[in-house]
Amino acid sequence: MSKELQELQKLLNQAHTLLDQVLDHPYYQKLLEEGFKPESTIFDIQKSIVSLELDIKKITQKSMLENLPDVIANAKIEASKTIAQSILFEAEKQGVTLADLLLGFAQVAFSRGLEGSAKFLEDVSEKCRS
Repeated sequence: MSKELQELQKLLNQAHTLLDQVLDHPYYQKLLEEGFKPESTIFDIQKSIVSLELDIKKITQKSMLENLPDVIANAKIEASKTIAQSILFEAEKQGVTLADLLLGFAQVAFSRGLEGSAKFLEDVSEKCRS
C-alpha cells in the first residue's frame, strides 16, 4: 500500500471515529430527542465514507492487476540473473569455461528438440572461445 493511500485510509478511519463520537455525544442525542432531523444523518455520512473506501479499494486492486505483468516480468528477469550468477560461480569453481558451459546447454537444448536455441547457444559458445 502506497504512503498516500495509507494516509487517506488513516483520514477515513479518523472520520469514522469522529462520526461515532458525534453520534454518541449527549448534546447530539438531546437534539435528536427534541426533534432535530438533519438533512444527512450520521449513518448517511458513514455510508458515504464506506462507499468511498470501497471505490478506492477497487481502483487500487485494478491498478495492482494492471501492473502485475510488469512485476512478473521483472521477477523472472531477476530470477534468471540469480540463476545465471549461481551457474557461473559453480562453473568457475569446477574449472569449466563459459564456452564449455554454453556448449553443454546447447546439447541439452538439442536433446529436448529446441534446435533454434541449441544453434544460438553453439554460436555464442564459439564466440566465447574466440
